[in-house]
Amino acid sequence: MKTVYKVLIGIAAAAVAVIALLFGYKMYLNSSIKMEMDTETLSLEYNNGQFNFMDYVDAADNIEIVSSTPVDTRTLNQGKIEVEVRKKGLLGFTGKKKFEIPFEVTDNQPPVIELKQETITIDQDDYEDAANKAKRLLENIQTVSDPVDMDLTFAESGELTPGTYIIEMPEQDPENKGPFTVKVRAMDRNSRETEKEFQIKVEKLPYYIKVNRQTNRVMVYGLNSSGNDYKKKPDKCFICSTGDETPLGEFKIGYQKDWEAVLSSDGSENQFARYVSQIGDTAALFQSFPYHAQDPSTLIAEEYVQLGSDVDDSSVRLCVRDSKWIYENCEPGTHIEIYEGSDTESLTDFDPRGNIYYYQYASEDMQGWDPTDDHPNNPWNGNSDSDKETDDDTSTYTDTDTNEEIDTETDTESGFEIRYPENRG
Repeated sequence: MKTVYKVLIGIAAAAVAVIALLFGYKMYLNSSIKMEMDTETLSLEYNNGQFNFMDYVDAADNIEIVSSTPVDTRTLNQGKIEVEVRKKGLLGFTGKKKFEIPFEVTDNQPPVIELKQETITIDQDDYEDAANKAKRLLENIQTVSDPVDMDLTFAESGELTPGTYIIEMPEQDPENKGPFTVKVRAMDRNSRETEKEFQIKVEKLPYYIKVNRQTNRVMVYGLNSSGNDYKKKPDKCFICSTGDETPLGEFKIGYQKDWEAVLSSDGSENQFARYVSQIGDTAALFQSFPYHAQDPSTLIAEEYVQLGSDVDDSSVRLCVRDSKWIYENCEPGTHIEIYEGSDTESLTDFDPRGNIYYYQYASEDMQGWDPTDDHPNNPWNGNSDSDKETDDDTSTYTDTDTNEEIDTETDTESGFEIRYPENRG
């Protein structure tokens, strides 16, 4: 009997020893779990989402992040992340340990201010009118945004508050025409600030534009030799297409873009226009004829052949060469006068109507391009086998529909042929 007791006691002692050993191993596993960080406090960047510790930690093969409390990074805050870690051991044993990791959400990205130009010219009349001056300054600001908060709002009150931007202009002597330094200051929703400067000059803008809606002409007048008024005769004269919806009155050029999405005349199709300059605050634009896509080879032929005729549109349509000239030379604030009258100006040097007579007989690929476009891939510029130059500057062409003989000549400025019917007048 005593032997039996001794055996049982021995087994019990062994079991206790095994249990103690396993418990010790478990404690060892728990204590062996360590987490190392470069800093005492985890710095998180302010953004529009949540931070989950499990998604950003590289653990060893035998270590598993079981859970962690998410952090809302949409607001500036601080606290502790609770993380539970599990470690795999021998014989299927695992160890667990919980950590508390201090964190702080901070905003280290200031707002971004993008300007259109580093120096702008403001017309004397606009400068003396507070509302027009403010408008011209705003037109030079491309965007003011925060990487997280997106676009910030202009504060008309002049007081900079979170989520807004303002324009600061120093006090000036009315006789001093600059240049002046204008400062744009922005503050994001977390009160982080940034600023950017640009220069303004006060003088008459170099051009004044008149549009005769009755004769479909655009006249551009430059400054006289003294620079205090505009010439009586135009420096440039372009043929255009306008319509009954083209607004009459006095305006100024607003925004300008190299491409702009526009609707077709009947509103059924999205189209694109090149080298646009807004006419005042209206929907009307100085623009090219429309394209099917934002691609200079997709000109809509049936629209382009209307150059010089009335169209069902509020905009002033021009060939690309002329819309580009306005886009590049007539800055925002340029005066525009649109009227109806019988007066005419000479188009001897500027009239592109001859292009239309040649254009309508061209191949479909050629008609996808505006003949006046200086794009290097434009086949009208001699970059296509179908448009190679001939040795002679003049020749004749017969219209197969009317049997009318058409004279041709080479436009030395643009490099393409212009063909005129004999009765063009």
